[in-house]
Amino acid sequence: MLLCWCGALLLFRFVRSGSLALGFLAWNLFLAAVPAVAAWFFARAMAKDSSRIEQVGWFVIWIVFLPNAPYIITDFVHPATRPGIPLWCDTALLVSCAGTGLLLGYTSIADVQAAITRKFPRLRAGCS
Repeated sequence: MLLCWCGALLLFRFVRSGSLALGFLAWNLFLAAVPAVAAWFFARAMAKDSSRIEQVGWFVIWIVFLPNAPYIITDFVHPATRPGIPLWCDTALLVSCAGTGLLLGYTSIADVQAAITRKFPRLRAGCS
């Protein structure tokens, strides 16, 4: 739902301004969603006891793309007063995208942790 919200805000901004400024946020959101999707596939592969290659493959994809999720926070350097778009609109867009990226990153970490502790319950003992 948050990705749809961010997409709607981006679309509103594009239509209202007639400019594709801040369009890079769509790409950054896509990159932030990759670790969430990879974590889901990793957890599924762990639960189904799939091959080690599949499990390691999804884990590697997850860990490589994980830094992209919070990276959207760095986009706060881009707001500026632009004709036709109030600053609060760009700020709302950036806050929504950054929050969505952080949430995607956090939930992917939680999914991977849950999958690993389900598979190796003795690891949980050290996390109390």
